Amino acid sequence: MTSLARRIDGQFKKVLKDNNNYYTCCIDLDNPLVWYVLIKNLPEPYIDGEYYFKLKLPKDFPDNPPEFEALTPNGLISLGGNVCVSIGIYHRNDHSRSSSRGHFGWQPCLGISGFILQGIINALLSFGDSDHGVRLNNMSDVVKKELAKKSKDYNSEKNKEVKDLFRIHREMFSDLNVWKES
Repeated sequence: MTSLARRIDGQFKKVLKDNNNYYTCCIDLDNPLVWYVLIKNLPEPYIDGEYYFKLKLPKDFPDNPPEFEALTPNGLISLGGNVCVSIGIYHRNDHSRSSSRGHFGWQPCLGISGFILQGIINALLSFGDSDHGVRLNNMSDVVKKELAKKSKDYNSEKNKEVKDLFRIHREMFSDLNVWKES
């Protein structure tokens, strides 16, 4: 097993071990550098929403962060390409610095779990009106609630292969907290 394969395997085992209530991941069967993330069980305005994201790990992961894109409309992160978050690829060379909003820039110790929690979920739950970034478009809570209601149908129609991957993942790892309804 190569060093990259060991890192990927270790990251996947950590996601399973963390057994988070809000997310889980699947690795693409054809390319282990591509991961799919399911985020659900979030509070208002995302209640009942199921959101898919795609991560692309660089060959030198965790030295550099993954790229990521939203696959399900969510009212904050626009579909269609790489997203700018404070720990993402647009900030991979930033040095961690303290500020009133926390640390900025990628830190290899975050790994996949930290990236999902601090990069994606944190953006969804705490994005403010004065925040900005590439592919970040903060819509009203009313729109976010409506998109949450439509997310499962959207994924069934537009993200069928990813939905199938997560169906298999759920069968294999049925005891994960993310499968429990909030």
